[in-house]
Amino acid sequence: MRNVAFLPGNDHFADMLDMVDNGYYLVSGTEPGGDYTGEFAVMITEGYRVLGGAICEQLPRGYVVWGCGVKYLTGISMVGDDFEWFIDTFPDRPLAPQAFGAPSVLSRAMVEKL
Repeated sequence: MRNVAFLPGNDHFADMLDMVDNGYYLVSGTEPGGDYTGEFAVMITEGYRVLGGAICEQLPRGYVVWGCGVKYLTGISMVGDDFEWFIDTFPDRPLAPQAFGAPSVLSRAMVEKL
């Protein structure tokens, strides 16, 4: 999501994982796509299955996180204290890197395999 910033919260990553019975830990993905309705989709480049608060197997490439931006934002229940900056370059724009930062965030999102 562009033009959205998260300040660090007070929640610890381990506490956030403990809250997930059956879900996903998404580390990175491709540049998100979206439309005027607020729907978005991101192809996962690194992600893991979480069961009973524990990180399990790695997801294969090709899974997609998709959902509605408004529902994602209003579904946030925890914000981590682990804010980190990232710098990314894209092959078609090597001279225009993008910087973004975020803490861990616990929210609802659907994950579907392409």
